[in-house]
Amino acid sequence: MNIIDTFSKLDLLENSDKRVLLLFSGGLDSCHTLSLLKKKGWAVTTLTVGLGEPAAETLSVSRDLADNAIYVDAEHEFCNEFLAEGIRCSATYYGGMPLSSTFTRPLIAKIAVEYAREHDIDIIASNVTAFQNSFFRFAKSIEILAPNLSFFAPSIGSFCDRETKINQLHPMLSPYFQNSARGTYSIDENLWCRVVENGDIEYPERTLPIYEIRGESWRGEEEYIDIEFQDGLPVAINGKEMTISKLVGLLNKKFSGHPASFFYGLEGNVFGVKNPEPRTSMAARLIHDSSNFLSQAILSTAELQLRSELSSRFTLSAVEGGWFSSHQAALRSALNEIAKFINGVVRWRIDARSCDPSRIVPESGSKIGSHYPGFSDSVELFGLSEKITFDVMREHTHV
Repeated sequence: MNIIDTFSKLDLLENSDKRVLLLFSGGLDSCHTLSLLKKKGWAVTTLTVGLGEPAAETLSVSRDLADNAIYVDAEHEFCNEFLAEGIRCSATYYGGMPLSSTFTRPLIAKIAVEYAREHDIDIIASNVTAFQNSFFRFAKSIEILAPNLSFFAPSIGSFCDRETKINQLHPMLSPYFQNSARGTYSIDENLWCRVVENGDIEYPERTLPIYEIRGESWRGEEEYIDIEFQDGLPVAINGKEMTISKLVGLLNKKFSGHPASFFYGLEGNVFGVKNPEPRTSMAARLIHDSSNFLSQAILSTAELQLRSELSSRFTLSAVEGGWFSSHQAALRSALNEIAKFINGVVRWRIDARSCDPSRIVPESGSKIGSHYPGFSDSVELFGLSEKITFDVMREHTHV
């Protein structure tokens, strides 16, 4: 795959019909790239992929600037194929931080490749920088799916700060970013998670503007909710069956602003540890923690260790852009087999300040303590005392 990292290199392309497919979110960075491409005479098709997030206010303006503006609603595919795999594979990193663009970037790349092939467009463009993991997620995905296409990422070869980008915007776009949070921060949002970076949160030694990033505090009253799992996936809340899309959307909307929904930590990339990325997702908090509690109640020590090791490898590979690789497929297959055992219900008590598990009920027939139907017989068969630990019992009775 040919990677083009500056506008000057793009202009030097031979036999180009000056058509490009721009991955467009409606944020400052993608609006800046759109403005420069149009200024330089390129025919731009913008591709916006809907993932359950509110529509950017700049989308209507971009339709006037672009030669063609495409919107694809991919919420169903995102939830049922990419997010579902992340949940089954327990894909979190850096102490439990939920993944977000790790799931969305390969999906966007897949949709872009399909559109580019159908319309004979040879160049896919994005505003990602070399310090963002999204560069590798886009580039590697496109290379695997369509190695003959070129990937244009001008921010790789030419750094430009956000203030300069605002000044270089098309006059129709600049009002949306002047003196606003969207101009200060880069905000990536989808149904699953909201991630904020840039601005004064780039440096971990600075005091985090937590309320500006997290939004208003949750105002609800104490309540209990039950989250039911089957084959490693959440399938119901309080006994009511739901799709992943509806379930995730309900949790994030209902508990928006709750302190437990907020994650903060340094993010890693291929160069090492990079800037902090505060992110918000009550769905990620409740779903991943519920999955882990059920796993601990059901799986043996050896199985837990295996799941943890495979999950870490899966996560690292996905973060670095290997979603469509054969290595990733093998890890996914193994983790999905383990996920078949993760069945049951976790009850959560949630109030204004805390979010705590109050009841963990593995599905009947799990291998923990007296829940396992062969527990008494196994103790007698192996000559073990009644004080046998659950871990030892599981190792002897696992079938």
